[in-house]
Amino acid sequence: MDISRNIKQVADGDDLSYDEMTTIMTEMMSGAISDVQIAAFLIALKMKEETTDEISAAVTVMRKFATKVDVGLAPLIDTCGTGGDGSSSFNISTAAAFVTAACGGLVAKHGNRAASSASGSADVLEAAGALIALSPEQVVKCIHANGIGFMFAPAHHGATRHAGKVRKQIGARTLFNILGPMTNPASADRQVIGVFSPMWVPKIADVLKTLGTKHALIVCAADGMDEISISAPTTVAEVKDGVVRHFQIKPDDFNIRQEENNQALLAISPRESLSIINQIFLGEVGPAHNVVSLNAGAALYVGGLVSDLGSGVQMASNALIDGKAAKKFSEFIDYTNTFKQ
Repeated sequence: MDISRNIKQVADGDDLSYDEMTTIMTEMMSGAISDVQIAAFLIALKMKEETTDEISAAVTVMRKFATKVDVGLAPLIDTCGTGGDGSSSFNISTAAAFVTAACGGLVAKHGNRAASSASGSADVLEAAGALIALSPEQVVKCIHANGIGFMFAPAHHGATRHAGKVRKQIGARTLFNILGPMTNPASADRQVIGVFSPMWVPKIADVLKTLGTKHALIVCAADGMDEISISAPTTVAEVKDGVVRHFQIKPDDFNIRQEENNQALLAISPRESLSIINQIFLGEVGPAHNVVSLNAGAALYVGGLVSDLGSGVQMASNALIDGKAAKKFSEFIDYTNTFKQ
């Protein structure tokens, strides 16, 4: 397919209609567009800035091409960020996912290897000894047995390979950076999504509202983290039952001391990230404990296990201190290894 007309349209600053974007994404996922045109299109779209309609169409197409995971349980929760925030923090969302499961949530964790960070969710789980390349059936068994399963993005989004090589060569953030958290293969509709820039918070909220997400929090901290931060205020958009609400939260809203920086959260490798996670899962209290409590608390809130964020943060903190999270983590790792040939 020749999309030169659409590239010019976008480069001139004109938006695409939902149908136009649907056609382009379908052809891209099918391998019918050349690498040169994919690169030109993605950069032109980035420079123009993607609209809600364009993103919604892209998400819908990517979901259609995904290898689905039919869990048969609800509600399903996911904690997933866009990455690319440059913070080099340990895997906060991954740790939060296990705390959420330890508190009774059903978690369908969607993740990948690191792209721009030192450790992606897949990297740290692999470092812990978990089997990450699971079939849809195995993911379902994990969730039924342990309340949490991990879906390795490349195993479920094979059609994105047509754009994958181009994305790496471009080396800049593109539309695909924001699609991942919204294309959960298990159709989790309770989500905490971290984004790398505050401009994306209202935009992603509008997309999720359009797509019918039940309850989600889109977060971006003033210090640049794509998580709820312990060292700065965090901008939040809450999507719930078709309504979007915007607000800001600070660590001291939850009786957590605001840190001067995120130095205690840094990890330069999957091993180092795992070490921090193991320490807090063993009950160590400090900045890492606090940031996981905040983000797991948000997941418990959207999952309906608590009625407000504060209660979620307290429940998450207790699960870290009393060893429930450590037990859940260990059980998950052991269970995935039963699938080894």
